[in-house]
Amino acid sequence: MLFLLRGYQEDSKDELEPGTVLDYILPIWRVGECLLHAKRLGRELGEENTSVTVQARWTGLEGRTLGSIENRRGLFPPIERESHQATVTASQRFTVQDFEDALPEVVETLTQPLYQIFDFYEPPSDLIQNELDRMQSQ
Repeated sequence: MLFLLRGYQEDSKDELEPGTVLDYILPIWRVGECLLHAKRLGRELGEENTSVTVQARWTGLEGRTLGSIENRRGLFPPIERESHQATVTASQRFTVQDFEDALPEVVETLTQPLYQIFDFYEPPSDLIQNELDRMQSQ
């Protein structure tokens, strides 16, 4: 069993009021990072076909709006998307091999419930793949 607990990076930005924004890129990176760690652990244990249950839980969401702290990509359509829900949880069972073969799809599955509470926001089809590529190149 592995566990990661962290605050929202957005809340540490001087120019933003804590608890008001959720960067729509960062959940892709954070979930992707966790899945890559699980994949590496599975490889080290020699168990790539092992099933893994992944659960992601975001709290403190009510009243936050989707935004971008890096302003790299704009949200389209450019409308305010606010959460009226405090907490969202996503849970799914995967194999470690799924993280190798279909990482963008796994990240999409786990982040979809989060994005939906922001007025049913759906990330552009290429966003998850592009951000995972960017994350892995750094």
